[in-house]
Amino acid sequence: GLQLYQVSLAWLLSRPAVASVIIGAETLDELRANVTATNVQLETTQLDALTALANEPAAFYHRAGDGPKRPPATTDPANPSA
Repeated sequence: GLQLYQVSLAWLLSRPAVASVIIGAETLDELRANVTATNVQLETTQLDALTALANEPAAFYHRAGDGPKRPPATTDPANPSA
């Protein structure tokens, strides 16, 4: 099976607007492991599922120094269809 970093990097590399991916490798072994993601080909259904997850609104967002906060509601909880 694939490792999470391989799936993440493969999905990022599949995105049309992404020209390159910055990886956080600290060791040569981590660099070698990350490079394996260039050989991963995800299926269309997998790419679509990952894209749908990425488009979900964040449950929390973080602003430097402010700590985690909930994003503002986009709908009225009392009237979700409004």
